[in-house]
Amino acid sequence: MHELRWSLGDFLESYLDEPLPKRTLEPSRRRTIFKKALKKHNLLATIGVDQGVQDDFDSNSIYQEFDVLLKEPLFGQYQPDAKLEDVDFSGTGTTLAEKAPAWSKFISSMLSNERAAWRSYPKAKTSHNSEAYLITAVILRARARRRSNHFARLLGLYLHGSGTKRRVIETLSGLGLCDSYKVINKEVDNIADKTKSLLPRLAMDPQSTIVYDNYNFQDRIRDHALGTGTFTQRT
Repeated sequence: MHELRWSLGDFLESYLDEPLPKRTLEPSRRRTIFKKALKKHNLLATIGVDQGVQDDFDSNSIYQEFDVLLKEPLFGQYQPDAKLEDVDFSGTGTTLAEKAPAWSKFISSMLSNERAAWRSYPKAKTSHNSEAYLITAVILRARARRRSNHFARLLGLYLHGSGTKRRVIETLSGLGLCDSYKVINKEVDNIADKTKSLLPRLAMDPQSTIVYDNYNFQDRIRDHALGTGTFTQRT
């Protein structure tokens, strides 16, 4: 190869694809032999390839695992009483490993640092539960938009409640990370209506304390004021 100035890649490409003289194996046969050789655990371990991912990854099985994940609370349909702060990302890693083992192995391998297998690189991050959950949630929502909107709705409500500008929310929505500004506003109205329906019952509870705060939602600096009214306490 040195005389021909070939790299190892050039040699393999020529061996696997180029027709050779008679009494030699056909290219298809050579490729089959090469694939079998790669499946040997010791060879794959030597070159740093995770054999478990190679064996377990199959598109049909992955799709079946996605259907199973749609039935899980954090991956399925949005629940109005859920909060983004309560999402346990370590728990999502356990759910992925149990309900979608093939996908979990694949996504974990893809998220691993390229130096993670090096003995001289002990600081490589080994847990990527948050990233794996985000990627999985985006994929599931793309496949089943109405049945898998839990994370997208929660993130949208969180951004809206944090005062994030409409343009930012629409940008993230375009990337598939959250619902649109219009959908989020509609959900905010639903939450407000649900809360108002509870007020009559709470008013009849002698142990309840109701506080009303008249917020000013204007974005101008001059509107950021507390007002001049007096505070009245009624007991």
